[in-house]
Amino acid sequence: MRMCVFALGLLACSSPAAPVKPPAAAPRAAAQVAAAAVDRGLEPAAPALRLPRNFTPTSYTATLAIDPAQAGFDGTIAIAGELAQRSSVIWLHGRGLAIKRASATRGAAEIALTAAPHGDELLALRAATPLDPGSWTLAIEYTGGYDLLNTTGAFKQTVRGAAYVYTQFEALYARRVFPCFDEPDSKVPWQLTLDVPADLVAVSNTSITREQPLGGGRKRVAFARTRPLPSYLVAFGVGPFDVVDAGHTRSGTPVRIIAMKERAPETAWAARTTAKLVDLLEDFFGSPYPYDKLDMLAIPVTVGFGAMENAGLVTFTETLMLLDPRHGSREREYAWITVAAHELALAQRGLRELGRAQDLGAVRAGVERPARRGRHAQLGARRRQPGQRAPDPPADRDVRRHPQRVRRHHLRQGRERAQHVRGLRRSRRVHARRARLHRRPRVRQRDLDRVRRRDQQGRGAGHRSGVRDLPRAARRARDQQRYVPPGAPVPPATRPWIVPVCVAFDRGGKRGQACTMLDAPTGAIELDAASCPRWVMANLDGRGYYRTAYTAAQITALRDLAWSQLAPTERRVLFVDTANAATLGRLPLALALSFAPR
Repeated sequence: MRMCVFALGLLACSSPAAPVKPPAAAPRAAAQVAAAAVDRGLEPAAPALRLPRNFTPTSYTATLAIDPAQAGFDGTIAIAGELAQRSSVIWLHGRGLAIKRASATRGAAEIALTAAPHGDELLALRAATPLDPGSWTLAIEYTGGYDLLNTTGAFKQTVRGAAYVYTQFEALYARRVFPCFDEPDSKVPWQLTLDVPADLVAVSNTSITREQPLGGGRKRVAFARTRPLPSYLVAFGVGPFDVVDAGHTRSGTPVRIIAMKERAPETAWAARTTAKLVDLLEDFFGSPYPYDKLDMLAIPVTVGFGAMENAGLVTFTETLMLLDPRHGSREREYAWITVAAHELALAQRGLRELGRAQDLGAVRAGVERPARRGRHAQLGARRRQPGQRAPDPPADRDVRRHPQRVRRHHLRQGRERAQHVRGLRRSRRVHARRARLHRRPRVRQRDLDRVRRRDQQGRGAGHRSGVRDLPRAARRARDQQRYVPPGAPVPPATRPWIVPVCVAFDRGGKRGQACTMLDAPTGAIELDAASCPRWVMANLDGRGYYRTAYTAAQITALRDLAWSQLAPTERRVLFVDTANAATLGRLPLALALSFAPR
């Protein structure tokens, strides 16, 4: 017993005198372990424009539940890709999408991802633990909504009580339907599956590989895997469509024309001409149409575009594609051939050169030659007269209009289209007048060169040109001024435009023609007539890139005395000028409406 007490006392006395010290290296080891525990790998900052490339997609597999009767849709997407380095943050595009669940999988490993929106356009996927380099698949469940006002992303329209869902993803709208890399240089295969009501038709970029019932009045429609595509060329449509078989191209591609319910009779012109247009473009490019099928889909109303060259599913506003066989016109037929040839040429070319969204305008202009050849060679296409001017686009009348030659394109502004169209029209206008102007001793080659240079560099809105009598019987005065839309500020004075002006006029009951170059604020044109003409059409063939400011008496003379001698293109441009003046309050509205019975 004493020995035990002694031992305890010894322990109690010796502890403070000889403390046990831990090894000197122990704290450093603990610090190293703590530092390793917080290593999150790469965490890219929020991108200002282009997404970071620490993760690069290699394919998309998406399933969407699309019901036009509902307010929105459910979606799942699997994004296979390569992670270049250890990372804990991956950035995607996504707008208006509510993420319900996200994860990253590789083999049997699954790591949860937290999705957080950043601004209006971006999604940050943050991993619970860092992802090692290699192949990963991002699985995302989400919901989204239909656009009911504009025609962007997935949008819904109702016609005669029937609802339809369409898509428009160019240039930055795929992110409203899919979390993805919504950039044109990211070209990878897509596989799309749509769960839709059993009584509706579903179409997409490729052919249907499987269709099966789901129960509850729904079905699942799976489409074939696409060739590598940028996100903006992906498309689908769901609705009670009429589907019209339009035959096959020479190379065997099946063609269909797809319209709204009970509108199949209006697809006859498109069905008759589409496959032949593809054949002509295949001859031009020397290669077959690059997709396994071709559907041409009509959309009731489009905002900001008239047609879209989606791979295998080209969309058009209905006024371009559907033509009532009882009330059709040559102008409508020509408009279809023109636009369809352009869109099919873009699809044939595949936009392979496109790497940036800013390049869209340049690539579109590059297919004008094959598109023009296709439409001119289209048998049975009763072409309008070469060089006819369509109505000036609204963007072209803006007082802030940029010159045709620009140094930078602004993606979100509609300037590229106006510049592209204006350049093509001016080129056609100058070449169409070359022979006529060269026959006149006053007009020389350098005059034409000046027209091109001044038009390419000029700013401002479209021309307005007035016509008035001069004391001499066989002369007409012309003056020019910049067109200013109502309410717009009057721009500062600039040097005059150089405008080739050609007119038709009454010459003793017959039709005469005359041309001049208007390169000053005012000018005169000599008319080969013995007396003052009863009427003057101030825009020969409707080719001039200007608006004419007629008086009411001049319009009445053209309507009542010259109508039978005016070309269809001249009749049309006369009405456009009259309607424009009536809209601005410069002429009576009744005068514009008087053309309706004609």
